[in-house]
Amino acid sequence: MGSGYLSRWLTHRKTIALSSVAIGAALLIVAAGNTHWAINLGLVILGLAAGAYLPSGITVITSSIKAGNWGKAIAVHEMAPSIAYIVAPLISEFLLQWYTWQGVLASIGAASILLGLLFFRLGRGGDFKGEPPNFGNVNALMK
Repeated sequence: MGSGYLSRWLTHRKTIALSSVAIGAALLIVAAGNTHWAINLGLVILGLAAGAYLPSGITVITSSIKAGNWGKAIAVHEMAPSIAYIVAPLISEFLLQWYTWQGVLASIGAASILLGLLFFRLGRGGDFKGEPPNFGNVNALMK
């Protein structure tokens, strides 16, 4: 619910970029963490940052693609979690040949930061503000 306030304060494009950079920073915190509390802090930040992405991501897709192609575009976007179940362990296993688990997390974190900055610089769409949740609508939905 907080992502609506974040995208209203920034824009959807900036929210996506911030989410990616924050995910990378959280992974770096977990990788560098040598206490239970540091790792937990990194994981909490990771969850908050990842949660901010999806509403803005879907909004950018639907604002960038013609309405008749929304289903196809969202379907391609939603293939990512399924593909990740296969590719993520393979990437991890590949990187574990050279790095410790902390190095793998740091590498993925650095890539996330880089990709977030690239999206901020080169990404198209989403250059408009979001709307915070309308609790009247949430209340009606819950009833």
